[in-house]
Amino acid sequence: EDLESVDSDEEPPEKPKGVVVPVWSMLTLGVVGSVIGSGPTSTTSVPPPSIIPQAGGPAILPNLPVVPSIPCVEDAACGFVMGAIDPVLPPQTRALINVPGTCQNWSREWLRTGKDIMEFQVDRIRQRFTMALIYCEFNGDNWLEGELWVSDLHECDWYTMIGVDPCGRDEQYQILRNYGQQMRGTLPPEISMMSSLWEITFSDNLLTGTIPTTFAKLSELDTFSLSFNLFKGQVPPFVWEFEDMIYLDLAYNFFTGSIPQTVDLTEPNLQTLLLENNDMDGQIPDSFGNLDWKRLHLDGNQLTGTIPPNLNAERTQEVMLHNNKLTGKFPTNSFANEHAGRRSKLEQVTLQGNQLTNSPDEMEEMCRLFDPANGVLKTLETDIACSCCTKP
Repeated sequence: EDLESVDSDEEPPEKPKGVVVPVWSMLTLGVVGSVIGSGPTSTTSVPPPSIIPQAGGPAILPNLPVVPSIPCVEDAACGFVMGAIDPVLPPQTRALINVPGTCQNWSREWLRTGKDIMEFQVDRIRQRFTMALIYCEFNGDNWLEGELWVSDLHECDWYTMIGVDPCGRDEQYQILRNYGQQMRGTLPPEISMMSSLWEITFSDNLLTGTIPTTFAKLSELDTFSLSFNLFKGQVPPFVWEFEDMIYLDLAYNFFTGSIPQTVDLTEPNLQTLLLENNDMDGQIPDSFGNLDWKRLHLDGNQLTGTIPPNLNAERTQEVMLHNNKLTGKFPTNSFANEHAGRRSKLEQVTLQGNQLTNSPDEMEEMCRLFDPANGVLKTLETDIACSCCTKP
C-alpha cells in the first residue's frame, strides 16, 4: 500500500535519489500484521514472545570461507584493516571486535582474509566491513536473496533486489535497501560508518530493538523506512532533525513518543510521513500546515487534540488520521475550499474512530472534491454521515 510515487505532470524532486518501492513479503506481513492489528482500543502492544527474534547477534555465525591461520596481532592484513576501521567504530561496540562469536569479530576476520585487501582504500575497507557486519547481524545465510553477499565481488555488486546502482560514482554506498528478506536481529550501530548514505530501507522484516543513536551521524539521509518490523521504544529526537529528509516511514512497529512541534523547521523538505499502527501519543503539530505534504499517515496511534488546518497542500494525496483520540472539528473548509480554482490531488481521507464533532452539513463540503472538475477524491471514511462519506 505504501508506495512513494511522483506525479506525471511534475518534475521529480532531486531527492531521494532512490525511491522506496517496497514489495512486501506475504509471509512476514502475515506474521507482523497478526501481531500488530489496527484498532485504537489497546494501549499496549506486546507480541507473543514466540515470534520475537532474540536480541543481539545470531546464535550461529555464517561460515568463514577462509579461517585465518595466524592471530590478528601477527597479521599485517589485520593491522591494516584495524587501522582503517578503529577510528570510526562506535564506542558501544568497539570492544566486540576482539571477541570471537560476535559479528564484529567475524566481519573483521572475513575481511582480513579477502583478496587484495592490502590494496583497498580506507573508505572501501570501512564500507566492506559494515556490509559484512549487516549480513552477519541480520542472519544473511537465511535471507531470501543473499547469495552474492560476502563474496569476492565488489560490495556494490552484492545487491540483487533493486533496479538502481546503490553506489555513487566513487563506489560509496548511497542506497541501503533490503526489504522483505526475513532479516532478524537489531540495527548495528556500525551502519553510521557509511556516512554517504541517502537511503536506508529495511521494511518488511523481523527486526527488533531501537534506532541506534549513531544514526544521527548520517547527515545525508533523505529516505528512512523501517516499516513492518518489531521495533519499539521512543522515536529518537534526531530522527526528526535530518534536514534533507523527504520520506520517513516507521509504520507498523511499536514506536512510542510524540512528534516535535518544530518538524517544519528541522525537516523542511518532509513530504511523506508514515507512522500508522504504532503507539505514538501527543498532538499533531500545528506547524504541519507549513509542510508540503504528499502523504500523511498517522492512523492507529494514541494522538489527541485537534486536527490543524492547512494540512492539505497543493500536492497532498492522502491524509489518514483514523483510530486515534482526536477531538474538535475536521477542517473541512481548509481541505475543500482553500485551494479554490485548482484541481485538488487529494485521493483519500480517513477520520473514523475519533471524537470529531463536525455536523453532516459541514462534512458535506468535502463531497465537492469527488467532482472531477474539482478533484480526484475517491475515499472519505468517517463516522459522520454525509452523501459521499463511507463507514468501514
